[in-house]
Amino acid sequence: MKRRFTYLAAAVLLADLLAMGAAWHVSPTLSLTVGLAVPEVEQMLSPLYPDPVREDVVSGELHRPARPRAALVLTADAVRSEIDVRAVARALARRDIAVLVPSPSAAFDTTLAHAHKLGVPVRVESVTSFQHMESASTIASRAAYAWRLLRLSHTLLSTR
Repeated sequence: MKRRFTYLAAAVLLADLLAMGAAWHVSPTLSLTVGLAVPEVEQMLSPLYPDPVREDVVSGELHRPARPRAALVLTADAVRSEIDVRAVARALARRDIAVLVPSPSAAFDTTLAHAHKLGVPVRVESVTSFQHMESASTIASRAAYAWRLLRLSHTLLSTR
């Protein structure tokens, strides 16, 4: 009887360690996804992450973390979107992604060259990819939006 209890306790401890390891591994992706989907949550999570440094550069505005793991050129459409570009840039930069928001007058090649100078992999995304497109909010459209943000967050955070 005593031996069964020992095996059960060891199995429970191992399962607990595996679950905690999995949660530790996916927590940055989940926190970024939730922070982008619900801006109020990002304000609550912001004390957990170091604030990025915002710099004005020739080609636009750079939100630079202390140790960037990737760079993102965040393009805005000609029509001003509802989403706050700086809020998205800050949320991404808190998770060690350097974000370059080009100025409207800057050439795209100049902006991309500046992003490559950071020495990390560079990705170009539109700010509308972080925005919920559907005007009619259904459960299916919200689930599709959350899934799209989760895939995008995982792609951005797994770049090395």
